[in-house]
Amino acid sequence: MSLRVKAEIHPGESMKNILLFVLATLVLVGNAVACPTRNISLQGTLNLNATSASLPSPLTFANLSSAAALEHTVDIRTKSNSQKTLFFYWFAGGPSEWTLYVFVDGADVGAVSGIPMQVGHIANITFESGHLSVSKSAQLTVSWVDSDIEPITVLLNDISLNAVGHNEMFVSQDGTDGGCSALSRNDYDGDGVGDHAIWRPDSGYWAVLNSSYNSVVGTHVQPYIWQQWGLPGDYPMQGDYTGDGKSDLVVWRPGNGTWYICSSEVGFDCAQGTAIQWGLPGDRPLVGDYDADGVNDPAVWRPSDNRFYIYSDSPNYVGAQWGLPGDIPVGSSSSQ
Repeated sequence: MSLRVKAEIHPGESMKNILLFVLATLVLVGNAVACPTRNISLQGTLNLNATSASLPSPLTFANLSSAAALEHTVDIRTKSNSQKTLFFYWFAGGPSEWTLYVFVDGADVGAVSGIPMQVGHIANITFESGHLSVSKSAQLTVSWVDSDIEPITVLLNDISLNAVGHNEMFVSQDGTDGGCSALSRNDYDGDGVGDHAIWRPDSGYWAVLNSSYNSVVGTHVQPYIWQQWGLPGDYPMQGDYTGDGKSDLVVWRPGNGTWYICSSEVGFDCAQGTAIQWGLPGDRPLVGDYDADGVNDPAVWRPSDNRFYIYSDSPNYVGAQWGLPGDIPVGSSSSQ
């Protein structure tokens, strides 16, 4: 299993009793490239009667553990396939306002071993009628000593308050523990769950029903995306093309061989869209990560020479000649 969640229960401190459930379905593939953790989703309840507190001084793991109303750790995978631990500490600032702090061990970022180093926080976590008043997220950008910088998005989803004297947190993430499982190409809200999405070919409109929206418990996440991006005849090419762990709105235009990307990083503000010319009329556009960096690469298969052409962060390269006339490349999309 790729996700291990640990919690400490402190005797005599009933409000810190923690029930953690791990929600992860993972496929392990031996000797494969690791899938780095890109998204961590948190759901659960916090104690309405938790004592207000702030970050302790001196800042040690022991003092953080004593001061926080709730603590838990999540083991993640980096781009270099090494395991790292994130430490989460929840602090109550009042009955309806909380702050979440995220730390790593100093040794993992080139500092002193055993000393907590803060890598992010989410402040002003507020509640209305016992439920999260607005969706909250933070992007952690950690400079690991043995791996490239890999942004991780922490999403608060379905957090509520309770008055029964305990905290409960459900944790899920999208990394794997030794091999690479296919990430959802249709996760537009970054919660690690595929979303229902359609592209309307006659108008170029995208309609996405976000899985993180739950009308039953009253979350305040945007329920859907409704955005015009594309023209009749374009090919919708789902997936994450920017590396933030969320799918983007992407089309490939066969008339000019251009990829048009409306990124989730800018909130699907398509006025800030970008274009990459890669391909020729008659090519078949492909969905895939061809350089193992966890990000989709614009790619086409050319029927005239049965060859794959890949555009990636690595130097642009031509893939293998593979196939015969009349073949259909796996992963190709269609405008219909």
